Amino acid sequence: MYTVSPLNIEQFSLRLLLLHTPGSKSFQELRTVHDHKCAQWQMPKELRQLFVLVLIWSNINNPLQLWNQYKEHLCEDFIHRNSTEVALFLAYQNIN
Repeated sequence: MYTVSPLNIEQFSLRLLLLHTPGSKSFQELRTVHDHKCAQWQMPKELRQLFVLVLIWSNINNPLQLWNQYKEHLCEDFIHRNSTEVALFLAYQNIN
C-alpha cells in the first residue's frame, strides 16, 4: 500500500477518498455516482465525510478555523431548504 503525507493535503484527501470509496481507482470514478458523472465531486455530504477524516487522520491545529473556512460548502445541501443558521446546525449534527 502506498502512503501520502498529510502535509500534501490535496493528494492526501484524494488518497482518503480512494481508500473509503470501494472500487474506485481514479478521480473520474470518484465523480461517478450510480452511473451518473457529477459535474462537481465535492458534494456537501462527501465534504463532511472528508472533513471528519481529515480531523481524525491529520494533525489539524485549529479545527474550528477549518470549519469556519469551509462551513458554507459543508452545509450547501441544507441551505437550499433552510436558513443559514439552521443549515449550519444540520450540517454540524450530520457530522456528529
